[in-house]
Amino acid sequence: MNIAQQKNKLRNYFLYLRNNMPSYYYSIFSYQIVNAIKQFKKYQKSKIVMFYLSYGSEVMMDYMIEFACMQNKIVVLPVITNKITNTMEAVQILNIISDTTKAVYGIRQPNLTINNIIPKKNIDLIFVPGVAFDIYGYRIGYGKGYYDRWLQDVPQNKIVGISYNFQIIRKIPIDQYDLSVGTIITERQIIKVSRKVKE
Repeated sequence: MNIAQQKNKLRNYFLYLRNNMPSYYYSIFSYQIVNAIKQFKKYQKSKIVMFYLSYGSEVMMDYMIEFACMQNKIVVLPVITNKITNTMEAVQILNIISDTTKAVYGIRQPNLTINNIIPKKNIDLIFVPGVAFDIYGYRIGYGKGYYDRWLQDVPQNKIVGISYNFQIIRKIPIDQYDLSVGTIITERQIIKVSRKVKE
């Protein structure tokens, strides 16, 4: 199998596991991950933080988004701007309910205006979801490449992967466009990504 086929096999496997996880684990694990984020020193020091609006069985981030807004942090979320070129922007919100809607691929998105786009260089910390991560911080998403394109020039230490612990594996096949996160937070651990070059 080539790299794309290997990734797709892993994607299908972990999506199956995640989608069939009992709902009470989903709630408990999400709660534990949110608590870990609250205690995460990089989060505590950050003023502008990018989260994501959870889709399907992803780790639920709504409560964390609301909490960050109450802390008067500047909260930004991704919005897909072009499905043909697979591009997105980071957009500031003030309220998770009034400032978002269900949009592309059935995923909730912030309402986009010219005035609420935040340059990525201004964002202190970026939380990203994934279908699977490896110990080197590489991730498998849904296969569209939105995050990989958008994060190309973002420092690795600003990027935090959010995942259930069973989604962590030893090694993911990568190509030249894949990027590594700097940290991974699960319900069981905070993983500081190894700087060792993958073989």
